Amino acid sequence: MRPSRVYGPTVFGSCAASACTPRFVRAIDIPLIPCFLVVRPVTAPVVRCLRIGVVADGPVGVLYGPCNSSTDGTPLRQKRVDSGGRLDLIAVPPGRVLLADRRTQRTWSVDLAPYALAVHPLTQDDYARLTGERPSASAGGRLPVESVSWWDAVRCCNALSEEQRLTPAYRLDPEAEQADWDADADGYRLPTEAEWEHACRAGTDAARYGELDEIAWYRGNSGERPHEVGGRRPNAFGLHDMLGNVWEWCWDLYDPEVYGTYRVLRGGGWFDEHWSCRASVRRRSHPTLRLEDVGFRPARNLPA
Repeated sequence: MRPSRVYGPTVFGSCAASACTPRFVRAIDIPLIPCFLVVRPVTAPVVRCLRIGVVADGPVGVLYGPCNSSTDGTPLRQKRVDSGGRLDLIAVPPGRVLLADRRTQRTWSVDLAPYALAVHPLTQDDYARLTGERPSASAGGRLPVESVSWWDAVRCCNALSEEQRLTPAYRLDPEAEQADWDADADGYRLPTEAEWEHACRAGTDAARYGELDEIAWYRGNSGERPHEVGGRRPNAFGLHDMLGNVWEWCWDLYDPEVYGTYRVLRGGGWFDEHWSCRASVRRRSHPTLRLEDVGFRPARNLPA
């Protein structure tokens, strides 16, 4: 596998300098990755000094650097995972994410192995195929499934595993409010909140991966309703709707000392104000509760 021929930090929008042409980049001896359009690189003296370049997949300005480009020059958002044609999955690279708890004022880092994550929240058609149910308040096959509890989500993940002849990730006992996760299973599961935040940030430290109106359905542009998945610009990993449209269930307990069995929700939804649609925002809900702005996105393990 050859190394990437373009190196550079990820640069977004107004943080970058004025655009230039591939001819300019060739003139200063920065090789190009085929099929990439070079836009908004840093100024020529800096490029010459540091030998860096910035690449993008088009005029939308989704830019790639070494933190989110593979070693063969293919952006990670093109690293699809075979799921038998039933679900679009993206391979998320390993990494480290810093989490924070507002109540305890505690911060901690989590090291993550590679994993796969669905390109968008599970749709109503997929949920109906797996469970025979259509619980959502807003009907539409390509709309994200909502009005599903945390228990509904983990049961659906097991059903998806069984459909693809994978080992289910969960052993469930709803009567005892007990769910055991087999971390070695190859089946589908909910992401941890560390995995969710790492995937949302996609190699950046920013609260969002772009302008909110371009990447998310929220109260300011949704018309106070959910929208079909994949309709907003993806992040650098190729994941859609990480912010807005529907909140997403995660595996983790929110704060067991105070809230007991309440589970973590991430991402913000179609009814939320802009301040709720940020990578670090956490929300909680009881695992049996069904809400019209809450869905989920399946994940699964990948070989290290």
